Amino acid sequence: MAFEAAYGLPSYQYSGALNNSGEFVEIRNSYDMVVDSLTYDDAAPWPMDPDGNGPSLTFCDPSLDNAVPENWNVSIELAFINTEGDSLFASPGTGCSSWPVADFVADITVVTTGGSVNFTDLSTGDPLEWVWTFPGGTPGAYVGQTPPPIAYNTAGSYNVILYISNAAGTSTEEKIDYINVGNAPVADFSANPTSLYVGETVDFTDLSTNTPDTWLWEFEGGQPATSALQNPASILYPFEGIYDVTLTVSNIFGSDVMLKENYIDVLPMGIGENQAGLVYIYPNPNNGAFNVANPGNLSLEIRVFNLLGEMVQSSTTSQGVMGFNLESLGKGIYFIQIRDMESGQKASRKVVVR
Repeated sequence: MAFEAAYGLPSYQYSGALNNSGEFVEIRNSYDMVVDSLTYDDAAPWPMDPDGNGPSLTFCDPSLDNAVPENWNVSIELAFINTEGDSLFASPGTGCSSWPVADFVADITVVTTGGSVNFTDLSTGDPLEWVWTFPGGTPGAYVGQTPPPIAYNTAGSYNVILYISNAAGTSTEEKIDYINVGNAPVADFSANPTSLYVGETVDFTDLSTNTPDTWLWEFEGGQPATSALQNPASILYPFEGIYDVTLTVSNIFGSDVMLKENYIDVLPMGIGENQAGLVYIYPNPNNGAFNVANPGNLSLEIRVFNLLGEMVQSSTTSQGVMGFNLESLGKGIYFIQIRDMESGQKASRKVVVR
């Protein structure tokens, strides 16, 4: 018989035809007793592909209730092509096969260098074959549903590929840059200068390793007191004291903290001879730029002399604070002569340009 020739299974002759759109089917034995019966359909929840499209309607498990539509499926195995050129899909007696869909998950996707990752198969469709590929991993490939822990010994971002197959077909899932391998940063920094005078500023430089991507600075006694910049500059220290600096750095692999205790030494403003009299000068020593403070807003004549006694700058003011800049004259010691133009009182001060 044609059925037995096609499938290698015995069959019972039926002279009628089954309706693709569904109908009532009843099987009786030789004593005219009902052995089984059901009404199938071509509408959900019944599979709809058997409605004249070639595949057979397949009962998945003889132990289940054949009146429940969910216990039936569409056969997806190509059985043969008949003499009229029709492709017939059927798998009598072998249960239901589904198209496989590959999927998987890793227990961690961010791992420190030298660490291992466990992978779990989440594929559907009852695959019979699994082939894993792990670029950058050790081992680099595995055949089987559950691979062993995969070690990653080199920093980088790596794809993972899973190929599966069953009688119905194949499926591949590739997750791009799925595993990220690296190391937590190690915090370090420097400052310039670390010893300064009240009112001066400090520039900080990040020296951390392993590529941090966030920075949190804490400047005891500084203004501003915190910063999220990699290299914060011009941190002002307005008060005398010895201060700590803390840097916390982080990336996706972890974080680290560096505390430098008593790192910034802020010296009192000016030198002893500048603390009394008509005016005072700050900062002193300085880098060439300094201020002459005139608390009483007196009318003053201010002249600046070098060590050779040559006057290099002069000005008059009645302002509370007047700025001077000797950067163009170079480093050295300069003398400031101040005269109260109303009383005639005079004073001199020494300025150190570093």
